[in-house]
Amino acid sequence: MLNFKGIVTSTKTYIIFLIIAVALLLFIAAISYRQIERLQISATQVSRALEVNKGISNLFSNYTLMESAQMKALVLNGGPESPSWKSYKVQSEVSLKNLYRLTSGNIIQQNRVMKIEILKDDLFEVLTLLDSKIPLNPNNYKSVQQELNRLTEVMNGLKELKSQMILESESLYHLREATYRSKIMLTPFTSLLLVLFSLAVFLIAFKKIYSDRQRIKNSEGFLQNILGTTNNVISYFEAIRDNNNEITDFKVSYTNDQVYEYVGNKSQKIAGSKISEVYPFLFDDGAFEIFVDSIQNNKTISFERNYIINGNTVWFATTVEKLWDGVSVTSRNSTLEKLAKENLRKLNERLEVQNTVLMEAEAIAKMGNYRWNLDRDSVQVSDNYYRLLDCAPGELQSSWDNFRPFVHKDDLEFFDNKRRAAKEHREFEEYTYRVITKLGKLKYLNTTGHFLKNGNETILVGVAQDITQRIKNEQKLRDRNQDLQRSNLEKEAFNRVVSHDLQEPLRKIQLFISMIFDSSSENLPEKTHTYFMKIQNAANRMQSLIQSLLTYSNLKKSKKDFERVDLTLVLDKVEDDLMVPIRDTGAALVINPLPIVKGIPFQMEQLFTNLIGNSLKYRKEDVVPKILLDSQTVHRNQITENFVKKSKNYHKITIVDNGIGFDTKNTDKIFELFQRLHGRSEYSGTGIGLSICKKIVENHNGHIRAAGELGRGATFYIYLPV
Repeated sequence: MLNFKGIVTSTKTYIIFLIIAVALLLFIAAISYRQIERLQISATQVSRALEVNKGISNLFSNYTLMESAQMKALVLNGGPESPSWKSYKVQSEVSLKNLYRLTSGNIIQQNRVMKIEILKDDLFEVLTLLDSKIPLNPNNYKSVQQELNRLTEVMNGLKELKSQMILESESLYHLREATYRSKIMLTPFTSLLLVLFSLAVFLIAFKKIYSDRQRIKNSEGFLQNILGTTNNVISYFEAIRDNNNEITDFKVSYTNDQVYEYVGNKSQKIAGSKISEVYPFLFDDGAFEIFVDSIQNNKTISFERNYIINGNTVWFATTVEKLWDGVSVTSRNSTLEKLAKENLRKLNERLEVQNTVLMEAEAIAKMGNYRWNLDRDSVQVSDNYYRLLDCAPGELQSSWDNFRPFVHKDDLEFFDNKRRAAKEHREFEEYTYRVITKLGKLKYLNTTGHFLKNGNETILVGVAQDITQRIKNEQKLRDRNQDLQRSNLEKEAFNRVVSHDLQEPLRKIQLFISMIFDSSSENLPEKTHTYFMKIQNAANRMQSLIQSLLTYSNLKKSKKDFERVDLTLVLDKVEDDLMVPIRDTGAALVINPLPIVKGIPFQMEQLFTNLIGNSLKYRKEDVVPKILLDSQTVHRNQITENFVKKSKNYHKITIVDNGIGFDTKNTDKIFELFQRLHGRSEYSGTGIGLSICKKIVENHNGHIRAAGELGRGATFYIYLPV
């Protein structure tokens, strides 16, 4: 309080003092009122700066959501769960108008908003074009990629404008906040001076001062509320210096409550702490050095870092700006944007791979695809569609009028009718027509397709495949079937001739020779008798040969004749059939357990009868024949013989004898028709027996081979599927 002692208390003096006091009070009151008014303006400006920042974030969030929705729609290919970017369009328009209002008075920001509106129109245009290309197909991949590149350019332009506006807004915000704080610090001192100067004046002005202080508190609360509603972590770090004026740490002077979501502490608890205590990781990832650089070089720096928070990787886009002897730090959670970019990159890679695979598949399958918009009568075809016509991709403008001249003249009417049915009646059936390619080649194209709805438009999507080789193969197959039918008829005719026509004169020869022997054998000269015997032997051999040929030609393979055949029972029957030669030669048969196979019973009997009969026939003189039959199951990989192995496992049946054997060089020859390794004077036979064995085994999808050595016997190996 001022000391009034020594001052003359006359009425005049008092009046003068009162006038001076009132004048001074009024002067101080005027100054205080002006200061409060400026403080309110400053608070309003800070609030407006934050509203601008929020408006920018809302606007660009809508653009980002529109881009993400369109990319998801492309990934889902227009499926029922596909989002629409248009749901954010109205909201983005409202945000843009709001941003126009908020930036009024700031020419630089207004110019940037006008640039945003231009890019916004480009964004809507690109998104609308991408809508028109859903669902995706190989024909529009290139155009889709072009629009995606354009979309990336538009979004990059928007992001650049966003960064510029945010930097401008943040700078303005910090400037206004600093102004606000300086003014708010001055106001209480002014009020205190007013109270000390005149209690009476203070009592008179108390109500107004109190009201003004409440307004200030409300302004501060409003400011804190705005800072609390932003999703960004906003902090001010004040530099801590050592004796050499070097920055060694920072003090957390201020941070909003968004920090709680990431560090688990309220802003009030963090305030006043060192960042080395609260955020020690900032010293490990280079962020501390960035803060120091911003202060020392008075520049704004943006960077991006990722941190592990609650076991999850979180990305932050951070902007650092010098403010007094410290830095203003604004960190935004950019994890979703980071993931969206990564997903977009993976999607682009996947689309590129799919395009490559599709093009390669079309080339291998000799196919080309087309996409015909029936309402616009516009058609798009793949690169391989051009190649089917021996043209370079894109050599002709994609339209039916340009492709029609390639159609074979005899198929033109048919081709036009199919197109007319699809366009006018929405009817389509698979069809094949001929074309003459650019190189003069005749090709058959098989065309398939189905109708799709794209909004109000109808699209016919289909594939054209070169089936020229298939047509040729089918013709070859028909020719071969005809040859086979003719061969079967000739075979049947041959069998009839052999069965009846050839055997009939042979039987007469045998009958007359028998009659001659019965009536005149004693009167015939010895030489004549010998001739008749040779005739009879030749006739008998010819009859045996005819019967063997009939047996060989009648060996047929039919799955309906296959049944379970116990080879042990088959060998019992074979022993009965060969009982006489076995008894006469004293042969010893050793038959180990044999398997049950799927086969034709009488063919199995024929097989083992021929093989055992051969062993009895080609025995050594003065040596008792010994024949061993054995069996085992082997995997196909254990079989060294080269034949088509359709079964995983095989029965390996071995027949070993101690006969005369054969030379190894004749291993394959003995299975050929009419091949004999010995003269007829030595051993009887037609040379067909082993050929019949080979055909029987092959009829059963098996394999037979022989091994032998002259004078040391022979071994036959039979492989039958399990």
